[in-house]
Amino acid sequence: MIAMIRQTARGFQRLLQLTITKMLIQPIVFNKKASENEVTYTWVPDDAESSMSHRKTTAPSRINSEVYAPRALHVEDNAEIRSIVNYFLRKSCDVEFAEKGESAIELVKNSQFDIIIMDINLGDGIDGIETARQIRALDGYENVPIIAITANLSSGIRDNCLNVGMDAFLPKPFRREDLVNTINYVMDRRNELS
Repeated sequence: MIAMIRQTARGFQRLLQLTITKMLIQPIVFNKKASENEVTYTWVPDDAESSMSHRKTTAPSRINSEVYAPRALHVEDNAEIRSIVNYFLRKSCDVEFAEKGESAIELVKNSQFDIIIMDINLGDGIDGIETARQIRALDGYENVPIIAITANLSSGIRDNCLNVGMDAFLPKPFRREDLVNTINYVMDRRNELS
């Protein structure tokens, strides 16, 4: 019992460390609803930082695609993260969302995507690792890039993702340029192999 409590505390500590790190490198918007005792924090995407021009970056602002906007499937159970990823990719990709692994599998059976961005912890139902494994087994999805995104940085999680055929691992929280660079990397790598 004590070991379980310690493990949970370590997991919470890692999540807290990630959150604090994110706060140090990315602006945060503080929202307090006047009618409720509810406080939320949301990070501001780099595009919206007009007043913070001192943060220079050489990261690409768009996905490397001159002909068309790649179709992306983002599998994520958290509505706020879905909204942020949509904001990050709104000018670069045609993004569709699935909240659960089962619904993601149904979407890929009925449509073709150029890239999949997969959260690992999807709440109830199958997780992102099992979802990716099942997607990899479908015709036409053997080589579609899959990027794992997760706040879970426990030992072995990255290897588990790569072992089921995911192409890259992006820890949460991430910045826009991290996501765009990762998408460009996996898509360029797949194009070279084709």
